[in-house]
Amino acid sequence: MTYDTNDIEEIKNNLEKRRYHQKLLLDIACHENPDELPFFQQIIMYDLDEKQENLLLEVLQYLNHNKISSNERIQQLKEFDIKIKDISLVTDEDKLKFFGDCIQKLKIDIPLKYLLLSLEKQNILIEVCKRLLSVIK
Repeated sequence: MTYDTNDIEEIKNNLEKRRYHQKLLLDIACHENPDELPFFQQIIMYDLDEKQENLLLEVLQYLNHNKISSNERIQQLKEFDIKIKDISLVTDEDKLKFFGDCIQKLKIDIPLKYLLLSLEKQNILIEVCKRLLSVIK
């Protein structure tokens, strides 16, 4: 049996994802109250990889502070056809739509409301999550 380059790359990516999930499971298992880590649980349940998680958080950080942390992140977002634009003057409704579009492009199937609730409960970018959730509710 022979493997082509794409097969080998897919195997490597799946192995990296499993290692990442294993790390998250260990964090959850060792936490005093595992129910306080719903975002980590969703990462595992919806089979996200570390890159998807990092880019998701980068987009939220962008919505919160209107800047991206590095040119490398901008390039990674472009790989998913996510174009960063000046959104400093738009409404929270516009930000929610932009975030929802980004989630789809990142191939994240977690329902938007539950994703934001899990991030908020885990104390990750609370303010922007609250603002976006206020639009949904």
